[in-house]
Amino acid sequence: KQWYQRRVAITAGKIELENSYRLEPAAHFPSLRVSKMIQSVLDSRLSNEKYDHDICKALCNQLSDAIKDDVRREIRDIERFKLVCWVAIGQVNGQDVRAVSRCMWRTEG
Repeated sequence: KQWYQRRVAITAGKIELENSYRLEPAAHFPSLRVSKMIQSVLDSRLSNEKYDHDICKALCNQLSDAIKDDVRREIRDIERFKLVCWVAIGQVNGQDVRAVSRCMWRTEG
């Protein structure tokens, strides 16, 4: 039985349909493979680069697009995933950087 087929229950002359939507994806996100892909993109694109604040905005956009394209190709058969890629480049100058990101995911299974 396909997930989109509905079951019908008739009680007291009233037709009730079961929901036909899915809340979870059919397969789990391949996080280990994606992490390796991201590291590979960063290594190949940044191995010979020197920090220049004038080109960092364009470089961040290029890296973000390259990472998203590679990951989309990897998980094109898996439905129900939204990809967000955030790239920040900064100069190592003895300072701290604090970045916060929130997301939700299902840990079981």
